[in-house]
Amino acid sequence: MEDVEGPSTRDVVIDENSEWGQKALEVAQRILETNDDLSLYAFRAIANTRTVDIRLDKLSDTYGSPTLDEIGAFSRDFNERFEALIGEEEAGGIEVEVSSPGATRSVKVPDELERFKELAMEIVTADEPSVRVMAFKGFAENGDTEWMYADVKANRSLNKGRGLNKKARETVFVVKAPDIVRLNIHIDL
Repeated sequence: MEDVEGPSTRDVVIDENSEWGQKALEVAQRILETNDDLSLYAFRAIANTRTVDIRLDKLSDTYGSPTLDEIGAFSRDFNERFEALIGEEEAGGIEVEVSSPGATRSVKVPDELERFKELAMEIVTADEPSVRVMAFKGFAENGDTEWMYADVKANRSLNKGRGLNKKARETVFVVKAPDIVRLNIHIDL
């Protein structure tokens, strides 16, 4: 599989045995060139299952989630253009799924930290393999990331079921960006 990283694209994977995969990516990129609010979050074209999975990121949304109407409009436009480019018969044999990144989307480090700064995030680091729910505080002068406990239900066990105590609210954790193994938006249920 070929991985391609674009300026606003998180993850592009196209099977090397898929000519139509590259064409599908080009169609998606052309559609998004005219939209300042949507971008590719992820794109996958898998030859053996003949599927295209497109995930859209909405830049103006707090969680990065496009509306169902936006997903539907993109999907219709994509299918029409893709069919015109490769032919109705070939396009008809390829399953296309267009969706959002999901409620607990992964956050790209360091590029998206400021964008999602107001949200609690689940962080896993190389030296702490368990999930911690933290709030991004900012960048240290040396470029390290600074984190504090997020005041969410998942962290209530830190203070016997109540909100965070003063010590927990004020504790700052410094993490080198390359040490972040996984970072996802946290939904407090």
